[in-house]
Amino acid sequence: AAFHAIHWYGFKSQGSALISDFSPNYHVNVENAFATAPAVAAYTRALTGQVTLAAHSLGNMIASSAICHHNARVDDYILLNPAVPLEAYHAQTDPHPNLVHPDWRPYVNATPSQERLLCSEWYTLFESTPEDPRYKLTWRGLFSDKKNTRFHQFYSTGEEVVNNPPESLWEINLTLENGLTFETPGDYAWATQELWKGRSYELWGDGWFTGSRLMGWGFNRRGYEHWLDVFSIFGMPTPEEAGRDIANADLIRKPFFRKRPAELFSDNDEIARNYAQTHRFRLLARAIPARTSGAGGTAGSGFTTSTDMNDAEKRNGWFRVEGKDPENWKHSDIRNMPFINVKPLFQQIMTQCNLKGNAP
Repeated sequence: AAFHAIHWYGFKSQGSALISDFSPNYHVNVENAFATAPAVAAYTRALTGQVTLAAHSLGNMIASSAICHHNARVDDYILLNPAVPLEAYHAQTDPHPNLVHPDWRPYVNATPSQERLLCSEWYTLFESTPEDPRYKLTWRGLFSDKKNTRFHQFYSTGEEVVNNPPESLWEINLTLENGLTFETPGDYAWATQELWKGRSYELWGDGWFTGSRLMGWGFNRRGYEHWLDVFSIFGMPTPEEAGRDIANADLIRKPFFRKRPAELFSDNDEIARNYAQTHRFRLLARAIPARTSGAGGTAGSGFTTSTDMNDAEKRNGWFRVEGKDPENWKHSDIRNMPFINVKPLFQQIMTQCNLKGNAP
């Protein structure tokens, strides 16, 4: 067997943050992941024999896109702690209630629900014209075309990075600027990034560290003003009762969420469609929130196999004895824990993927 390793940081540049075009912004790095996928796919097509591809965390955005969008030649694909929403692999996955920003929950919980106002649901306005590129501006089913590749999900119910967020997550995150840190670095990091889409202050730009001013959970302050809007940073929109009277046709040009980028909502349909076609992955990365749990912390449908690494049978003892929930299999334990501890998992992977030999 031949082993090929790809080390990918996700940054704009591989150089020093002090001297290069560098960004720790997660949304930027998701966009970079999509841009990297064609090269990975081409690399796999040059390989011979059985090909097994393994990826960890955000690396699964690259690997999944390489397989589903760029015809990577992969027999078995091992998804380790994927920082990807479950809905991408199975479009019918139920949304997670805590992945709705608190400012938007009144619209979701209204009777009848006004979910159609949400950025994540804007694509449904084009259901009657599925050939319209705007109909593809959703995470749902993004990686459903798995070709002939077997997808093996390895998640952990002990996850701290891609775990399900608590209902109060946003209230906690509002105090981050005052120096609050979670007990474990990285707690709820993936969900936090999804809830920050569209929530950057105007003066912050698109968020060097996090967040963006694009669509997301922001409001269209110039389209659906409230008389108290002057007192609100992010805008106070029309109450949920009045939102029921907005026609779907109006939402195409004048969305209820933040109306940015302007080209996507142009009065000229050709401009809007072309923008959606050209910037699809950028909009998914920076503007369109995921609504379902992350595949790294929750079992999902749409996979050939699904394994909880937090199961005691997937480990051989455990080196970590201190810190928060030391017994849990955390986001990067596949690489951080001694091999003797994680050997049973590697043996399972070799069996599931029909790899020759046994783990040493």
